[in-house]
Amino acid sequence: MTAAPIRPTQTNRRDNNRPVRGLVLDSNQNRTANVRLPVAFQTAHSAATVREPLSLRAGWVWFTLAVAALISLLGLYASRQHGATGWIAALSAGVLCWVAGMCALAIVSRSRGPNAVSALLLAMLIRLGGPMTVGLMVDSSGGPLAQSGFFGLVVASYLVTLVVETLLMVRMIPVKSAAKAASGESSAMSLRS
Repeated sequence: MTAAPIRPTQTNRRDNNRPVRGLVLDSNQNRTANVRLPVAFQTAHSAATVREPLSLRAGWVWFTLAVAALISLLGLYASRQHGATGWIAALSAGVLCWVAGMCALAIVSRSRGPNAVSALLLAMLIRLGGPMTVGLMVDSSGGPLAQSGFFGLVVASYLVTLVVETLLMVRMIPVKSAAKAASGESSAMSLRS
């Protein structure tokens, strides 16, 4: 049985009586047409494409570059408000989030299998707990760092590094090829190896 021929239309009507542009099946609206996408629209999950996971060292390099750019931007902002202590506060907040992020990336990249969820929770605790605890301690103690908005810079640094870390952690996860998935290998078996 072949799929019904597809014809372009310009005056199809929906329930609300507005014209709809698109493709419509000639007969039997319940059948779906087998449409093959051009090569340009095919995703990276085809059988021939396998993405290599990002190494921990490469993740650290990308993370360091992103934090260096972040410190520069936060330093420019803070220095206009508070002078030299603004630069010191921005540098301290950036380095604090950088250290926590590097530890979190190392923990997540080393864990595989059944311990992955525990490692992810530990990484979240380190990533959030370390910078926020230090930021609150500095803010409550007063002093020039607290007056230059250190806690706000820690929160801004944390949010940006969280996005960067999440993108890097997703790239560190190995992707199984579609050919292996089609051959019947279960995902549970591949997680154990």
